[in-house]
Amino acid sequence: MIIDLSSVLEKDDYITNYKTKSKIIMDKLIGYDNGYILIISINILNILEMDDRFSHAEYETLLSGDVFKAGDICGFELYVDKFMNRDEILITYNKEKMRDNKIDYLLSDESLIKEKRVKIIS
Repeated sequence: MIIDLSSVLEKDDYITNYKTKSKIIMDKLIGYDNGYILIISINILNILEMDDRFSHAEYETLLSGDVFKAGDICGFELYVDKFMNRDEILITYNKEKMRDNKIDYLLSDESLIKEKRVKIIS
């Protein structure tokens, strides 16, 4: 999936720019908001945390300090990977969704849900 943010005209007010970009990103990700988490770069976090729908979390360190929970937005848990490409979002599933998916696969031979990478063009 590709999300194009180049249509957002750069204005003097970066907060307005980031809110507009956040709305575009979150509108494109609707449909993945049930049981999925987003792993994002610090660059994408800067955009999403300007959104009024973003709620901060106490920073929880995971995986030896490289990944931490930053907050929630529109039904997604947000995790930041310090070493992730600045223009990517990884959509993956939480533990409950992963468990349900494996059970469905075993019982009814449904396909496993894969991770999805989103490329951001700015």
